[in-house]
Amino acid sequence: MGPLIKILLTANDLIHDLSVLIYSGTGLMAWAGGAGAKRTDGQADDSPAGGPPSSKKSPKKRMLSVLARFSLVLFVLAGMPRMLTYHSFEWRSAVNSGQAGTLLLKLVILSFIAGIGTYAWLRAGRKN
Repeated sequence: MGPLIKILLTANDLIHDLSVLIYSGTGLMAWAGGAGAKRTDGQADDSPAGGPPSSKKSPKKRMLSVLARFSLVLFVLAGMPRMLTYHSFEWRSAVNSGQAGTLLLKLVILSFIAGIGTYAWLRAGRKN
């Protein structure tokens, strides 16, 4: 494997990991950050002053949804080359350097973070 391919695969792995964090972060922001939540005066963030709360998605939640969808597309697209080269590139390198346990721990943590993001998006969907 040439050095350029190794650089591209490393960048791809980073994009794949970051897409999980972006997805989870947007989910937590949509759920806990109150995108579309009611203000203290009882109106929704996107409702006109003095009007009833709107049933439409707030601009914040729409933006977070677009970002989450983009991160999911990145996750799938970056996951394909990662899945195809995982054993020959990432796993073998970790085993040779004695860091297989660390790599497994990273995968467990990223899976947990992805689960939190999915839970947050499900809860944010029920909130509206």
